[in-house]
Amino acid sequence: MARTAGVSTATVSLVFSNHPRISAATRERVLRVAGELGYRPDPLVSAIAAQRWQTDQAHPGRIVAFAKIQKYRIPDPWHPTVEGAREEAARRGYTLQEFSLMDFGSARNFGRALYHRGIRGLVLGSVYDEDIPVDLPWEHFSAVHCGMAVCPVPLHTIMSNHFEAVELAVHKALASGHPTIGAVFIPFTPEVKDDRLRLGAYLACQRAHPRGRLADPLTVPNDARLPERVLAWYERSRPSLVIGHNRWILEILTEAGGWKCPEDFAFITLHREADDTDLAGLQVNDGQTGAKAVEVLDQLLRTNQMGTTVHPVLHDIQPDWMDGPSCPPCGRPPTDKKKESRTKHRTRLSRGPDAARAAAPPARKGSARGSKLRAG
Repeated sequence: MARTAGVSTATVSLVFSNHPRISAATRERVLRVAGELGYRPDPLVSAIAAQRWQTDQAHPGRIVAFAKIQKYRIPDPWHPTVEGAREEAARRGYTLQEFSLMDFGSARNFGRALYHRGIRGLVLGSVYDEDIPVDLPWEHFSAVHCGMAVCPVPLHTIMSNHFEAVELAVHKALASGHPTIGAVFIPFTPEVKDDRLRLGAYLACQRAHPRGRLADPLTVPNDARLPERVLAWYERSRPSLVIGHNRWILEILTEAGGWKCPEDFAFITLHREADDTDLAGLQVNDGQTGAKAVEVLDQLLRTNQMGTTVHPVLHDIQPDWMDGPSCPPCGRPPTDKKKESRTKHRTRLSRGPDAARAAAPPARKGSARGSKLRAG
């Protein structure tokens, strides 16, 4: 590979270590040659090379595990987060396998099974339950957390930036010119960190803009009374644009309430799926979340970092804004007319009466003000 790229073997090694000494052009050339030759780094050999002068401990194997720890099964095995992690694992020379703690009875049994299979890398999925598997033998694994959680997880965490998603949704709503904006949030039970981030972002935006521009949000549990509460909130607030977690809020307003979108109200979703082409909103990059989790895990494996961490690092994956017919522009954004009038009045007074008369519109012929000016 070095001969084909016209560089030294040391340069090739530095490229695959992402060393800052290597220029972008050299990095691109080496990676292009690697792709043409079908080269993929061997994580086992890389770990041995990194540790050969430091320790004789065991090195990570080729398989990494994606663990789902919730008490119910996810029906979709092709979840974007898992697929993103699988593709990144393959690119780095690993094989990703999915596991569910439900199949092992306890976290300790699950940890033993992984350890005896030679698996040292673990991606922990979203924690929907309050009982984090504390009895899992963390000291045997390099592990990261990927997704949401109901309580703090002592691992490096990769998750979508839900605070940024709400801020961007509000920014787009204001830019589209809609006079009043409202939001409906449906928290998990029990509440997860994502719920607090969304609500906190909306309340921060509400404080930063004129009173009444952003209506009070509706935070409602997912129960049998959800449609009734959403419809009552809409009747009471009557926002011209609604921000909702997903298409479900839109369907309640249109199907149960009988309103039309975008004729009666515009709509922005905070979780736009790939087939939601009729909706404007935020596309959460779940695939990138899974890929970043494997990237961080790879670094832990290469440096032999095992167990939990006292100071976990949070990696935020930014959402993407996607235009859609559910949020058309609504003309010029409303302004504070009283404030605008006061500003113009102060400007005229600061320039004196002559400037005020010059700035005033010309009087119509025959009007009272025109007669006074001519007399003067």
